[in-house]
Amino acid sequence: RSFRIQYPPNRCFDEAHFGRFTNEYINHSYFHDIHPPLGKLLLALMGYLTNYKGNIDFNGDAYKDLHYVSLRSVPSTFSALIPPSSFLAMRFFGYTTISSILVAIYLTAESMLIVESHLILIDGFLHSFTALTILGVSMLEANPRSKFALIFTSIMAGCTFSIKYTGMSVLVFIGAQQLLYFSKS
Repeated sequence: RSFRIQYPPNRCFDEAHFGRFTNEYINHSYFHDIHPPLGKLLLALMGYLTNYKGNIDFNGDAYKDLHYVSLRSVPSTFSALIPPSSFLAMRFFGYTTISSILVAIYLTAESMLIVESHLILIDGFLHSFTALTILGVSMLEANPRSKFALIFTSIMAGCTFSIKYTGMSVLVFIGAQQLLYFSKS
């Protein structure tokens, strides 16, 4: 996920928007956006931890400050959780080791996930928290009475729709699993 993360050294896609939002959080200039704030706050946290001053011009052609690399590393790091959590979820759901490995390999090499996790975007966070929510649901499937699995699933689902409102679709997945569990008993 982090291979050649410094390329391209100029803004791509929506980096102009999410980079600007990060600058505004760093500079304490608050704003209204159509998405919930968790993804942008995670980017701002990384900026804060690396002493980024919020001074990159995301409307320009080339980045003159190397802090864009540290900002790109955050979604990249989160997206690296997708293949192992998907492998574990498949195993908890009862699939074979081979099929679980194949899913993990596919998700490792899937180009959309690589591109979205390579840039200053919040989609890497969304995909990661969605995969972690599915892992929590699979743990509930394996052990329905596990308090840890219930708390983990709830927190990950909350994080998922705190990134984008489209993440609320994980509630349907959780509800379907719970309906299946209660219909069996």
